[in-house]
Amino acid sequence: MSALLLVARATTLLEAREETLRSQQVVALSQASRALLRSIVATRTERGTALRLLADENPISEADNTAFQSDHRARIDGETALWALVGTLDMPAVQVTLEPLRRAQEALAALWPQVEAAAAVPKTQRNATIRQNVEAVSAALLQALAATNKAVDTVLPRQDAAVERYLEIKRAAWATRIAFGISWVRIETAVAAGTGWSQAEIVAAAEERARLFAAWSEVVDAIGADLPDTIRLAFQEARARNFEGEAAARRVVLTEALSAGRPPGIGVKALRAGNIADGAALVDLANAALDAMIQRAEALAAATQRSLLLALLLLAGSLVLAIGGTGIVFRRVIRPIQTMIQAMRALAAGDATVAIPAQNRRDEIGAIAAAVQVFKDNLIRTRALEAEADAARLAAEAQRRSATDALAQGFEQAVSGIVAQVSGSAAELQTTAWQMTTTAQQTASQSNAVAAAAEEASAGVRTVAAAVEELGTSVQEIGRQVQGSSELARIAVGEADQTATLVAALNGAAARVGAVIELIAGIAAQTNLLALNATIEAARAGEAGRGFAVVATEVKALAAQTGQATEEIGRQIGEIRSVTGQAVDAIGTITGRIGEISAVAAAIAAAVEQQGAATQEIVRNITQANAGTQEVTGNITGVANAADQTGRAADHVLTAATALSRQSEQLAAEVDRFLASVRAA
Repeated sequence: MSALLLVARATTLLEAREETLRSQQVVALSQASRALLRSIVATRTERGTALRLLADENPISEADNTAFQSDHRARIDGETALWALVGTLDMPAVQVTLEPLRRAQEALAALWPQVEAAAAVPKTQRNATIRQNVEAVSAALLQALAATNKAVDTVLPRQDAAVERYLEIKRAAWATRIAFGISWVRIETAVAAGTGWSQAEIVAAAEERARLFAAWSEVVDAIGADLPDTIRLAFQEARARNFEGEAAARRVVLTEALSAGRPPGIGVKALRAGNIADGAALVDLANAALDAMIQRAEALAAATQRSLLLALLLLAGSLVLAIGGTGIVFRRVIRPIQTMIQAMRALAAGDATVAIPAQNRRDEIGAIAAAVQVFKDNLIRTRALEAEADAARLAAEAQRRSATDALAQGFEQAVSGIVAQVSGSAAELQTTAWQMTTTAQQTASQSNAVAAAAEEASAGVRTVAAAVEELGTSVQEIGRQVQGSSELARIAVGEADQTATLVAALNGAAARVGAVIELIAGIAAQTNLLALNATIEAARAGEAGRGFAVVATEVKALAAQTGQATEEIGRQIGEIRSVTGQAVDAIGTITGRIGEISAVAAAIAAAVEQQGAATQEIVRNITQANAGTQEVTGNITGVANAADQTGRAADHVLTAATALSRQSEQLAAEVDRFLASVRAA
């Protein structure tokens, strides 16, 4: 009982200790979750300020620089507090996310001097990629912070309903803040650009608003009257600043204006200032839920520490009670029982003279002593009875031995003949089974050889069938090509006839050109004659006809050139007519040859068609041969399978015969052993 009590108290102590550790873990994880949320908010704020300053045309002002440095210090302080908390969390799921987080923070720290230098100069002097780098590195850091935050929320124990509820409020509030930021970024971008939304942007904005209201509905579902006042007040503030009154009306007006392409009627700075304040209300709600979760976790940790202290006190009291009870039990129970055990061991060893202690006690030990005394008396009486039984046993042993000898002799005579017959039959059966096995193996081997040969023949037939099918296809293709050639020859004949007609027309045109050339030659001769007459008349006129004589000389020279050109053209025309005549003759020859080719192509097409029909008949016959070969192969395979089954059956028979022979030998040996045992008995 003391041991059970100690075990129970130790179990309670361990459970209290585990509960204490779990509560402390909830506190640490809750604080880490709050630090992560603050670091995320600080990073997002710093990123928004940096991107706005880098997009500005002018260098950073003193006021903006003060706010910028304040945002930067807030992020650095948040990172310091975060590492002080998450660095102590010995949880693999959290630790695996810390190295990417550290690398992302180091990348942003390395980039920050460039950001400060770029913000201090006009936009025209800034590196064009610095703003993209800030956006990419900040996005990587936010993603790493989100991964760590998710890991912390995942490993946070859920034993307490209040803690789990506060965590759900925090998650829903932060999801609402993210959806809120995405929705307002689209609105701020359009307001800054001074343009309305396209149809795709209207659809995207509607989807973003749907996600925003869906996230907020989760917050509304988690809020109840039993929550702390800090959470309910933060909820009312977030609802009033984002989903009721002026905020909701402003969102509707901006959405309608941008959807219709109208000016929104508000500046981007005023819009951004209002959005920052509205989003801060959602962050305050998430922080309020985290604060309540930390307070609840600390209260649970204090309660578990009190339970642990109470368990320690109860364990100490149980230990004192166990030590006192153990002393009493040892003096009043264990020591007398040990004495009784020694007496019982002496009785078990056959010592009937040992004294039985504690027979005068009135408790359970005395009852045990009385029972042991009865055992002692029974031992004395048993020894007397054993002496009488030994004498009777010797007489009965002699009678049993003579009867056993007679029984063994009769059994040996009856069984020996049966065993001999079984052994002989088993030997004959073994010989027959061996012969069957040999025959079946030969049959299977020959069947397999025949099947292999049939398979090779079938393969050869299939190969021939495939080749003949390809030949038939080739013959069909040749026939098609020959028909095409015949058609082309027919067309060529027609075109040659047309060409001959055209050449004849050309020859006629050349003849007509010759007539025109003769006419021109006559005109040139008359012109020459007229020029000569003009020259003579000019000479007669004397000084008055000198100018006319010059013209007459030029006309005469021109007439002479015209006559020469006319002779050259006549000679060329004659050559053209000669060549044209030869072309007409050649075209006639070509026309005849093409006609002969067309006749030959028609004959080839007829022959190819006959070859195609013969090839199809060959394919049909080879297909039938292939089917027959496959049927032979299938039958031979069936014979081989049957022979193989016969061989296996013969093997079974041989095995059974061998086993029967061996069992008959074992039976004979067992009979001999049985008879020997019976005779020995």
